[in-house]
Amino acid sequence: VALMTAYAALSGVIADTLGSPELAPMLVISSGIIAAYSFYAVYIGSFNGQRQFHNQALFDVAFTTLKTLSILGLAALGFKVLGAVAGFFVSSVLIALTAAYVSRGGALGEASISAKKYLSLSALLLVYTFVLNLVMSFDIFLLKYAGTAKALAAGEGAAAASELGKILVGQYSAAQGLALIPYQAILSIA
Repeated sequence: VALMTAYAALSGVIADTLGSPELAPMLVISSGIIAAYSFYAVYIGSFNGQRQFHNQALFDVAFTTLKTLSILGLAALGFKVLGAVAGFFVSSVLIALTAAYVSRGGALGEASISAKKYLSLSALLLVYTFVLNLVMSFDIFLLKYAGTAKALAAGEGAAAASELGKILVGQYSAAQGLALIPYQAILSIA
């Protein structure tokens, strides 16, 4: 929650640094993914620890499917990139809440656990998940920054440079998404 709050609070600065102030609302929405996905990871890990691999697999398949449908659905409804980000956020929250409900009372066996103990056990996992997702997304931020900077250095105006950065990120993200289809299929089958 602290990482999510810091990321949301810095969204304007990050968007300005990337030369795209219009990204700030999308960064704020995406900040909620950090918390939702981190808690989801804890519940999925508890299924794994209890050898409830069927629950873990079902949730992974459900999340991948729900996320894809939400992202594509909201984008197709005309919400464009904002819809894609919102779709990812909504699917993350729904799957985290569902995992919390399914694992209630049994996520850590029958023993009760205090909130303080839970937070101390999950803090490292939360930080790890945040850093992992940041590392996995760093290429997009770097490409946006480098593309915009190169266009500015070539004499393009700020608006044209920002647009070029967006186009590069869009093309790269589309290629990356297509390249991940076999991985997602194998993950779901496994």
